Amino acid sequence: MYFIFFCNEMNETKMKLKKIIPLKGAQIPQFEADILQELENQLKKEFTLVHEVKGDTTMGFTVENKRVTGIGLQDCGLTSLPDTIGNLKSLQTLLLDGNQLTTLPESIANLSS
Repeated sequence: MYFIFFCNEMNETKMKLKKIIPLKGAQIPQFEADILQELENQLKKEFTLVHEVKGDTTMGFTVENKRVTGIGLQDCGLTSLPDTIGNLKSLQTLLLDGNQLTTLPESIANLSS
């Protein structure tokens, strides 16, 4: 029974990796949209698709080649980042100035840029 559940869970994860969905005018993988939506729910604010993440970008994100490449969370009152943030493998810019972060999730080490 556990094996069947595990296989179903793996198939669901693979589908999220492959499935491209629309979000705020961009096309990105569902799992990346889920991460952005998790942040939106946490902050009770909505992201905007922007051309560039700058020092004053509040709740903005950039996309290249259907992957999230930048997130601006300037002065959002953020106290923590979701553990899943490290799954954004194409993330090059993450602006967090003006927040109340005391720790970062271990998964942030998965980001190479």
